[in-house]
Amino acid sequence: MTLQNKNRIKLNINSYQFAGISNCIWGFLMMNPFLLWFPLATFLYILPFVLVAISTILLMKSNSLVYSKERLIFAITVLFYILILIMHVGIIKMGVMLLKHSPLLLIAFHPNNILYKTFRYFRAIILFFAFFSIIMFVLFLFKLNDYIPYIEIEGMSNVHRISGVSLHIHGFIVTIFNNSTGEYLLRACGPLQEPGHFAIIIGIVMFIDRMLAKKMNLILLICGFLTFSPAFVIILIISEVYHFVINRKTKKIKINKATGKKRIIIASIFVVLAAVIIISNQTIRAKVWYMLYERNFQQTTTTLFAEKSIREGLNERINSSGMAYFEQFKTSSKIWFGDKNWENGGVVLSDYRGLVATIGIIGVLLSLIVSLSALLRATTKQFIFIFCIIALIYLHRAWMFLSPYIVFLFFIGISASIYKFEEKGRKDLLINENS
Repeated sequence: MTLQNKNRIKLNINSYQFAGISNCIWGFLMMNPFLLWFPLATFLYILPFVLVAISTILLMKSNSLVYSKERLIFAITVLFYILILIMHVGIIKMGVMLLKHSPLLLIAFHPNNILYKTFRYFRAIILFFAFFSIIMFVLFLFKLNDYIPYIEIEGMSNVHRISGVSLHIHGFIVTIFNNSTGEYLLRACGPLQEPGHFAIIIGIVMFIDRMLAKKMNLILLICGFLTFSPAFVIILIISEVYHFVINRKTKKIKINKATGKKRIIIASIFVVLAAVIIISNQTIRAKVWYMLYERNFQQTTTTLFAEKSIREGLNERINSSGMAYFEQFKTSSKIWFGDKNWENGGVVLSDYRGLVATIGIIGVLLSLIVSLSALLRATTKQFIFIFCIIALIYLHRAWMFLSPYIVFLFFIGISASIYKFEEKGRKDLLINENS
């Protein structure tokens, strides 16, 4: 091999790493982490836009982009969805939304090995925040959080404002503080505004791990439970059923000494955490019990069984103003393309009705089409399991689909799975991929 060819291989490998990092930065910022909560922070959207554009140009010059029917359909549906999102908004907001969403049009054509790298980098970021969220939770149990400086930010959503909570940023970990009671909400938030939001991200990362036949990560598991989110538990169950149904065919599942030791370690950690909570003061025990049972399970299931309606069960996620607004909204002309200003006036719509109110029936249908088009390259069994998770998010936190990171995660997860199992053993990163 000539020196010129060696330098070309090195250049292309570096461009692949650059593309993976660029995609990861974009995906992380799409989750709206604390970095974007400060004045003028919107300009940060320019960085990933430029990085993804440059990496795509480099890939195009080396003929590494992948053009397939499935990827083209995905890109087209994303384009139409972007057009729905920017309808009836001001010129500045339109520009911001284009900066946010358009990189996905380019990422759609990145080869699988780059998207595999993208997931690895993204997973490392989530693992980082999960680890320090656990540390923060333990510090709170022992009331050591008073010694940690923080930046206070007012609640940014109607839910926060009505509840009277503010967000405290302890370095790079976010906590929720109730201004009325003067107490913290003991739930892991990571870098995000809400623990349920972080829980779903952790759950999706753990599901993709199972798609790649990886072992369960202990840090992600513990942090997921510390969000006290029922959504995480449901996604975890889906992940483990997938692991049992799919991975057992490619890898014999058996309990050996290493597996037994790992299970003992996991059980021991949960026993220790439970013991610490039990011996803590009554206030902390009451908070944990409320988050484990009363806050979600008891309220929702009581309403669900009493009214025998999923919609009535989901009413726990909206307020009276939201209920009244949505009843009026359903009979208006806005039902088709949505109302971008519905949040004015203290309206809370945290379930699927929030998405319908924002982008209308047409927008919701396009959102669903985008989600399904991201799964075109998945196997039938992968499609079924991922669809279950997508349905859960639509019912539980549909507003998350207003940003492209959920679709992005499943798209790179499927690409990573294809790369690992269909392209296994490939050493030359310069070979173009066909799917």
